[in-house]
This record gives sequence, structure tokens and C-alpha cells, in this order.
Amino acid sequence: EQITLDFLTNAEIPEIVDCDYALTNGLNIQIDSGRIYRYGLQYEVAGQTVTLSPAANQARIDLIIATLSNNVTANLEFLAFQRLRSEQEFINTLPPYPPTQFQRATEKHNLAPISVKTGIPSANPAPPVLGVNEVLLYSVTVPADAVSLENSDVLDSRKTASNISGINESIASLLARLTAVEDKILVLKYRYPSILTGDGKIPFNLTDNNGTWVVDIPVGIDVQFGDGFVRIKAENFQDSSVNAQYVNISNGGVQYLPLVEPTGAPTANATSGNEIRFNVPATTKTLYLNREGELFFRDAAQPSNPTECILMQSIRSGSNPPTVKTYRNLRNSIADYSKTKLAGNAGTGQFELDLGVPVGVLYGNAYAVRASNNDVYNIPVPLVNFDSTITVTNVTDGDKWFVRLFVLSAL
Repeated sequence: EQITLDFLTNAEIPEIVDCDYALTNGLNIQIDSGRIYRYGLQYEVAGQTVTLSPAANQARIDLIIATLSNNVTANLEFLAFQRLRSEQEFINTLPPYPPTQFQRATEKHNLAPISVKTGIPSANPAPPVLGVNEVLLYSVTVPADAVSLENSDVLDSRKTASNISGINESIASLLARLTAVEDKILVLKYRYPSILTGDGKIPFNLTDNNGTWVVDIPVGIDVQFGDGFVRIKAENFQDSSVNAQYVNISNGGVQYLPLVEPTGAPTANATSGNEIRFNVPATTKTLYLNREGELFFRDAAQPSNPTECILMQSIRSGSNPPTVKTYRNLRNSIADYSKTKLAGNAGTGQFELDLGVPVGVLYGNAYAVRASNNDVYNIPVPLVNFDSTITVTNVTDGDKWFVRLFVLSAL
């Protein structure tokens, strides 16, 4: 994209190829032929010798310029033409008009003819101002009463164009180098993680195991951290107090397995098959996974970042059963929420936001369906903040509301 921008659609500064100069005799300067690129167009510069006029009494600064001209006629051809008689002329027996010829342009080129803009002599001379479509090649200081010029009098003002605007390697070479260093490209390596299940959330099951609340997660779940994949493993829990281990659940029975990852593909739930089981912490905690595969708890919930993925939060309130919330970790995902508005709910509905990635580029829509006749009406898209209770407004009691959030992110 940058190559294209620089070389094909450079919209600001003209770039010049060749147009070198050489001092000849007196106040003459020979300018070689070359090309000028601007706005994706190429202009041909014909070589010529320019002659500067002498500067009497005081020095002067002259500019050698090229003026960009589009679609200049470069070649002509003669076409035969014969005027036809009108109907009345034919009736009046007017003789046919004789054949004539006219010239038609067969080629049009973009040209940049060279000229000199003469400055004003002064004790402190200043260069003249460039006009529209004028490209500066050289600034020449003409000393007072000089009859010849030195190279020190000529200032090269060209912005030269190298091979593809400064990139001196072939496209093939550049692509080969990019492939070789692909793992070092930060956008790919450090983008936000994704949980590789259908909805980007970990399937789980919360169970009372003989008075101890436990969470079961299917084995085989991977999390993609940009350029790498990290598997959730029981042996990588950093907090030994939660007693993470592998189990096999079958027909309601639980068999505890050695602390070696068993085989098995992740299932849509965690009620049968090989699972990772850990005890629910005694206080509200949030479970994370990092790029090194370490699983650890934090008190507060924070969104995923390029090096850590939020998995779930267990909430404890006294002796009441805990609740568990999992988080949706998907780039470029769609999240749907819906509920029926209950009476006496102060005109609002609510849902718990479960997006694990911070909301960057997000847009959405929201509508409700009237219970009495199934009419659909628009409601405002609610304000969204990470891990918050989202309030849906303008819904009538008994109607069902729908909110869809589109999370778009290059990371």
C-alpha cells in the first residue's frame, strides 16, 4: 500500500528522474532530459540549454523550472474531408464541394518544458515565487556583473525519485523478507486472544461436589494468541488451593485421573467426558490464561489484552451458591442478547455484557417486538462498558427486546 501511495498516487511533492545539469560557457546551463512524476502521472522533460541574463550591479536568484502540462499534442495526421451539399444546394444543382484536408492529433503527451524564472536584483536577493504546476529543478545565484557561472552558484532543488520512491529492492525480494520475519510483525503476534470454541466462550459446568463447589471445563480447549496457540491444562493452575485436576465424568460418576493431560476433543458442555475440574475460590475471583499457558486468579475483572485472556469469573456471596460468568473472546464477532421486559421494571431491561475483549470498533442495533400484535419497533442501542450491567430503555412491559452488537477489531 505504501509503495502504491508513494509511486503511483503521490499527491503532493513531484518526484524527478534525471534532469541533471552541466555548466557550459558564459551564463548557459545544459539541462538533461528526464521525467517528473506527480498525481500518478508521468511528465516528459526534454533536454535543452537555458541562458540566464546578466545581473547588473546587484546579484539575483533565478529559478530553472519545469511546467507540468497535460495532454499536449505530440503528433498530427492529415484526414481527408469533403463537405456535403445540403438538400437545397443539391436541388439548386450546386456543384460538389472540393475535398479538403485537416490535421488531427494522433498522440497527446504529458510534457514539462523547461524555462527560467528571473528574480529581482537585490543586495539580499530572494527567489521568485513558483506558480501553479511549476516544478523547481535548480536555484541559480547570478552574481552581480558575472559573465560566467560556477557550480557553487547552482543549488540542486530536485526531489529525486529512486527506484519506487526510495525502496531499492525488488518486490519479490521485499515479499521474501516479509515472509521470513512474519513472526516478528507485531500486529500478527500481539493481537487479542480468541477462545477457539463456537461462541468464543469456555463451556463449563458448576457442580456441588459433596459440599464443595467445583467448575468443570472440557479438555482440549485452545486459545489463540495472535501467532500462537495455548492449551488450557490443569497442571498450569498457579493457585494450588483450587486443587485443579483431570476427571472423567460418565453416567453421573466421576473418575479422578493422573495429572497428565488426557486425550479428547472439547465438547459443547462439561457434563461428560474428560474434564478439568477445580474448586471455586472462597471469594469472588477472575480466572486468566497468559501466553505461557499459566492459569491464575485476580480479584477484579479486566478485559483481555494481547498477553492475557480473561476466561471466567466466579462470584461468591456468603453461603449462597456461587455464580459463574464466562467471557466471549472473539475478534470480529457478533453478540446477541434478548429478554422479555417484565412489568414494574421501571421501563428498562438489563443484560450482563460478556465481551472479553475491550470494546474498540463496535456498532449495533436494537429493537423490540410488541407482545400484543408482534409489531417490531426500534429502541436505542444501549451504552456498552466492559463487564457491566447494560440497561435497555424504551421497552414496554411484556414486549421482548433484542440487542445485537458487532465487535470489529483488526486486533
